[in-house]
Amino acid sequence: MPTGAVARVGLAKQTAFGTRNTSPTPLLTRSYDHNLSVENVEDNEMFGNIDVFDSITGNRSVTANLQTRAYPLMVGEFLTGTLGAPVTTGTTNFTHTFTPGNALPPAYTLAMRTDDTSESAFWVDNARVSQSSIEQTQGQPLVVTTNYVATDRQPGATVSGSVTETAPYLWRHLGVTVNAGAVTTFKNFTVQITNPIENNYSLDGNSVPNFQEFNGRRAITFNGTLRFTTDAASYRTQYEQGQTLNLVLLWTIDANTSLQIRIV
Repeated sequence: MPTGAVARVGLAKQTAFGTRNTSPTPLLTRSYDHNLSVENVEDNEMFGNIDVFDSITGNRSVTANLQTRAYPLMVGEFLTGTLGAPVTTGTTNFTHTFTPGNALPPAYTLAMRTDDTSESAFWVDNARVSQSSIEQTQGQPLVVTTNYVATDRQPGATVSGSVTETAPYLWRHLGVTVNAGAVTTFKNFTVQITNPIENNYSLDGNSVPNFQEFNGRRAITFNGTLRFTTDAASYRTQYEQGQTLNLVLLWTIDANTSLQIRIV
């Protein structure tokens, strides 16, 4: 998981699956990783020996992950990658509403460069978010971790330009309500969205996935730790009785910049 002054990462939404976007937007990234997996298909025919008779290079697949502080523009891009494009309203100040749907989220091109040598720079193609989490801890910035399923990795990536982000969302920007009542006793929490996306292959003459699809149901979870108070005991009782808790997380940097997550 490389980190350092010369490591660079870029992210670009593709116009279509299979079409690499070679103009990635540079990101401020805490850490990243990418891994190419190549199957080994063993052929164990009976030939009078216990050793493997032969092996064949099989299908390829790629996974990648990013971790970053939650900068406003970056959060919007990660939510688009996780849930799809938002519905945008407003004229001067805009509201972008992301709602889970049934369509696959868009495919992205990742550009990942470990250091300043060309051998360390790779394109990660057709990357779709398989899991995304937002983690808030007291005294720390909001952190976003995103895992991707991708189809291939190729050398030669370039990341240029400057980062336009300013300040990230912080713990002191946060307000929490449960069932419309303010809660100030959370010590930490994580919101996680899992998209069960998998690579798939056809008999098309190559070993690279040529489509992706859901193989299960989306899961959205909230896990947190809070001081055990009268309110906390009430929430526990409601949970044990199977009652619904409406949770709203709201970070406000200023009058023009905020992030709200509603879990119902």
